[in-house]
Amino acid sequence: MIKVSVIVPVFNAENYLRQCLDSLVNQTYSNYEVICIDDCSSDSSQAILADYAGRCSDKLTVLYNDENVGQGKSRIRGLSIASGEYIMFVD
Repeated sequence: MIKVSVIVPVFNAENYLRQCLDSLVNQTYSNYEVICIDDCSSDSSQAILADYAGRCSDKLTVLYNDENVGQGKSRIRGLSIASGEYIMFVD
Protein backbone atom coordinates (compact mmCIF):
# COMPACT_ATOMS: atom_id res chain seq x y z
CA MET A 1 0.00 0.00 0.00
CA ILE A 2 1.16 3.52 -0.83
CA LYS A 3 2.07 5.43 2.31
CA VAL A 4 1.91 9.03 1.02
CA SER A 5 -0.14 10.61 -1.77
CA VAL A 6 1.03 14.05 -2.91
CA ILE A 7 -1.66 16.02 -4.76
CA VAL A 8 -0.57 18.93 -6.96
CA PRO A 9 -3.27 21.17 -8.46
CA VAL A 10 -1.78 22.92 -11.51
CA PHE A 11 -2.91 26.08 -13.30
CA ASN A 12 -0.55 28.11 -15.49
CA ALA A 13 2.51 27.10 -13.48
CA GLU A 14 5.08 26.69 -16.26
CA ASN A 15 7.60 28.96 -14.50
CA TYR A 16 7.76 26.74 -11.40
CA LEU A 17 6.37 23.37 -12.44
CA ARG A 18 9.61 21.65 -13.47
CA GLN A 19 11.33 22.59 -10.21
CA CYS A 20 8.31 21.37 -8.22
CA LEU A 21 8.08 18.06 -10.07
CA ASP A 22 11.84 17.48 -9.92
CA SER A 23 11.76 17.87 -6.15
CA LEU A 24 8.86 15.42 -5.89
CA VAL A 25 10.06 12.65 -8.21
CA ASN A 26 13.66 12.70 -6.96
CA GLN A 27 12.87 11.79 -3.35
CA THR A 28 14.92 9.14 -1.58
CA TYR A 29 11.75 7.90 0.12
CA SER A 30 10.05 5.51 -2.28
CA ASN A 31 6.60 4.71 -0.89
CA TYR A 32 4.67 7.62 -2.40
CA GLU A 33 2.66 8.71 -5.42
CA VAL A 34 2.27 12.12 -7.04
CA ILE A 35 -1.09 13.10 -8.53
CA CYS A 36 -1.14 16.25 -10.66
CA ILE A 37 -4.42 17.79 -11.78
CA ASP A 38 -4.17 20.31 -14.61
CA ASP A 39 -7.04 22.80 -14.39
CA CYS A 40 -7.12 23.87 -18.07
CA SER A 41 -3.81 25.71 -18.11
CA SER A 42 -3.27 28.01 -21.08
CA ASP A 43 0.54 27.99 -20.86
CA SER A 44 2.90 25.04 -21.37
CA SER A 45 1.99 23.33 -18.08
CA GLN A 46 0.13 20.53 -19.90
CA ALA A 47 3.18 19.73 -22.04
CA ILE A 48 5.44 19.72 -18.99
CA LEU A 49 3.07 17.38 -17.15
CA ALA A 50 2.88 15.05 -20.15
CA ASP A 51 6.68 14.92 -20.32
CA TYR A 52 7.02 14.02 -16.64
CA ALA A 53 4.17 11.51 -16.83
CA GLY A 54 6.01 9.72 -19.64
CA ARG A 55 9.32 9.67 -17.78
CA CYS A 56 8.02 8.99 -14.28
CA SER A 57 4.94 6.87 -14.89
CA ASP A 58 5.72 4.69 -11.88
CA LYS A 59 5.34 7.65 -9.48
CA LEU A 60 3.35 10.33 -11.28
CA THR A 61 -0.25 10.38 -12.47
CA VAL A 62 -1.70 13.32 -14.39
CA LEU A 63 -5.38 14.19 -14.65
CA TYR A 64 -6.72 16.89 -16.96
CA ASN A 65 -9.90 18.79 -16.07
CA ASP A 66 -12.35 19.34 -18.94
CA GLU A 67 -13.13 22.82 -17.64
CA ASN A 68 -11.53 25.20 -15.18
CA VAL A 69 -12.99 24.31 -11.78
CA GLY A 70 -10.51 25.90 -9.41
CA GLN A 71 -8.02 24.70 -6.87
CA GLY A 72 -10.51 23.21 -4.40
CA LYS A 73 -12.33 20.97 -6.87
CA SER A 74 -9.02 19.96 -8.43
CA ARG A 75 -7.81 18.87 -4.99
CA ILE A 76 -11.01 16.88 -4.46
CA ARG A 77 -10.50 15.17 -7.82
CA GLY A 78 -7.00 14.18 -6.74
CA LEU A 79 -8.33 12.89 -3.44
CA SER A 80 -10.78 10.66 -5.31
CA ILE A 81 -7.93 8.58 -6.77
CA ALA A 82 -5.35 8.92 -3.99
CA SER A 83 -4.36 5.61 -2.44
CA GLY A 84 -1.99 6.80 0.27
CA GLU A 85 -2.46 6.41 3.97
CA TYR A 86 -1.36 10.06 4.30
CA ILE A 87 -2.27 12.95 1.98
CA MET A 88 -0.14 15.99 1.20
CA PHE A 89 -0.85 18.96 -1.03
CA VAL A 90 1.74 20.96 -2.97
CA ASP A 91 0.48 24.22 -4.45
